[in-house]
Amino acid sequence: MLTGIVLFIITIALIVITISSQLKKNQKERPFNEALNFFTNYNHGPCIQKFEELVFEDPYNALYHWYLARSKFYTKDYTGSIKHLTQILKINNYTVHSDNLPEIENFNEPDIYQMQLDIYRKLNLKKELKSTYQKMIQIYPEVFEYLFQYLALEIETQNYSPEVRINLEKAVDIQPENSELYFYLSLVSYKENNIENSLRYAEKAIHYKKSHSDAAFLIGYAHFYGDRFGEAIEYLKQSTMSNYFKKSAAYYLARIYEKKGEFKNTLIYSRQADETPLSIHENQALEAESKFLYALTLEKNGDYMEAFTTYEKVSAIKPDFPGLNDKLKLIRGNNDSSQKVKIVDLENSSTGDFYATVEKVIYLMGYKVKKSEPIDDKAINFHAVLKSDPDSKKYTAILVRRKSGIINSEQLNTIKLYLESCRLTQAVIITTGDFDPKTRKEMERAGYIYVNSQNLQTLLAKID
Repeated sequence: MLTGIVLFIITIALIVITISSQLKKNQKERPFNEALNFFTNYNHGPCIQKFEELVFEDPYNALYHWYLARSKFYTKDYTGSIKHLTQILKINNYTVHSDNLPEIENFNEPDIYQMQLDIYRKLNLKKELKSTYQKMIQIYPEVFEYLFQYLALEIETQNYSPEVRINLEKAVDIQPENSELYFYLSLVSYKENNIENSLRYAEKAIHYKKSHSDAAFLIGYAHFYGDRFGEAIEYLKQSTMSNYFKKSAAYYLARIYEKKGEFKNTLIYSRQADETPLSIHENQALEAESKFLYALTLEKNGDYMEAFTTYEKVSAIKPDFPGLNDKLKLIRGNNDSSQKVKIVDLENSSTGDFYATVEKVIYLMGYKVKKSEPIDDKAINFHAVLKSDPDSKKYTAILVRRKSGIINSEQLNTIKLYLESCRLTQAVIITTGDFDPKTRKEMERAGYIYVNSQNLQTLLAKID
């Protein structure tokens, strides 16, 4: 009898304890379920508030930190999200009691590191990115993607060190057909001024990815310095739309065409090089170099005012650029007010004065006069000066018009006929008037240098 009563009391006590424990569990889970409900319904404001209360009560519950990190990520509080992700990694407990929790499939160490990486990219925190990739490589050495992304980041941050080169060589051993790795090795060799290795690696990059325009630049660059201009042009043209070498490609194309005496293409690509911004992998010196080349081309084209402005831009970047001061002095002239302006009236001057002045103008442009003669054709009313480059035996016609007004396409065609009769293909056209826009474009296509009234007076002001 007594035994039965004792057993009954024990049974009742156990039931009470079980019910009480379940009530406490339900009471504890209720706030979590409420917070989870907010999360599931994308109501992240109340969700964050609820989970922060839960974290305050239980700061070592990794699951609470997880949903706080996710909610803060969705509300773009990336710094707050990182804080909770870091705390999860410190707690290092990924135990869950249900597989039905939202987004629980990513509640593991690799995905948490990956989430950190995503946030560091958004915040552009390169140092933290590198550090996290290094951790991932240590934890998961078999996952090549972490090594690849780490090396890509080193290149992006312009680390071309021997250590990076060694790691790239190891990576290539793992993935011998990865075109990007060969490009990185080519780039590091290029920065080391090892043109031979740079060419070798860039050719491998192109072999595995025909459309690799950045590798195409490095091949073109190697051919340029090997004086293989045909091959250089082929690859440099492929790289004018590259990610990293648009400016460099245009600059070296301009230099090649300058060497080949193709003025029209020199003007096109020198202008393109000047207008294109530097990329992260291009040398800072290229900014001044491309502007100086463009200014030289403008000067040869007779655009002296724009050339002067461009030379001054070079001066602002690199005041001691070789040859710059001489060019500025030539165009700017003497600043002494007593000698500042000396305008010569070519239109109404005597024939003798006209020829003497024209010869000085031609000399100022860097050429020497071989022979001067008038053109009989009244339709164009020009005087012609045959001139030659100091370093060339080729002759070019310099046509000087002693008449104001606009030169149009019809008159330009007459000039072309005259040039054909003289068997000349190169010309400098100078006028005391101007050219209409269509004629300017036609002259650029033909490779002619032209000087209008404004540019001419700038030159005349420099003549003693």
